[in-house]
Amino acid sequence: MVGAVAGRAPAYAAVSEEPLEAERRIGPYQLVRRLGSGGMATVYLATDCVLGRRVALKIPAARGETLRRFLSEARAMAQLSSPNIVRIYHFGGSARRRPWFTMEYMSGGTADQWLLLHPSFSDALKVYLQAGQGLAVAHAVGMVHRDFKPGNVLVDEGGRAALSDFGLAAPNLELPLAHDRKLELAARSPTKPRGFVGSPAYMAPEQIDGEIADARADIFSFCASLYEALFKVRPFAGDTIGELRRAMRAGSLQIPPKTMLHGGLASIRDALAIGLRHEKTERYATIAALLAVLQGLGAP
Repeated sequence: MVGAVAGRAPAYAAVSEEPLEAERRIGPYQLVRRLGSGGMATVYLATDCVLGRRVALKIPAARGETLRRFLSEARAMAQLSSPNIVRIYHFGGSARRRPWFTMEYMSGGTADQWLLLHPSFSDALKVYLQAGQGLAVAHAVGMVHRDFKPGNVLVDEGGRAALSDFGLAAPNLELPLAHDRKLELAARSPTKPRGFVGSPAYMAPEQIDGEIADARADIFSFCASLYEALFKVRPFAGDTIGELRRAMRAGSLQIPPKTMLHGGLASIRDALAIGLRHEKTERYATIAALLAVLQGLGAP
């Protein structure tokens, strides 16, 4: 992972498998309730009994490759400083129990949850412009997120959005870096820049095909997420990966209802369509360029 400290990951070979809810306490943190879980990790709301604040506590689901990615994710988040990237607080663990880390608790939930309660076009644009700023910070240090989607954008109670879940992040080997620097970045990341990883509904076509994903793959995923948030349909229709790929190759964007294309929304759709092009060389070169276009168009 970019910015990670060189060296081998700690060995968590004898991982405790008892239900964590039964423990209720991990280090100085009192578990409150489960916030969500996936194939790689579970996240809990917890109370820091020393500092008296609420945090999100994340625990990996398994051993081996998942643990290596988990440590790499924590290191990546620790290297990124931005109000639009979720802050990591504390990493812990031992040879007897699973590792874990705590991060800031975003009480507004995920972007899609937040926008159910704040459904205006301007709210959606505001959330994603902020998340895009977080993505720009990651890209600036040579990191590709590779799993940008509504569920990985978190919002606090004040409406600040921050990018989370760097478990699939990988070095951007398309950057014009010296060969030895590229080798160094690749060696530090347990996640290879090539391969089928991510969430298919938001993945760029080159990711689906298992090719190297650079910053323009994240731009595609960003545009797919914002398109869905604004127009209530995903940009490409398809119940299978094959159907999605065919729609992407044909450039067959789903057309929002005409009532959703009033004012500046048609221009925003056209801007997002550039970021959703099948050939990555035809997309925006940087997320900063796309954000500038969207900010220029303004909130509807």
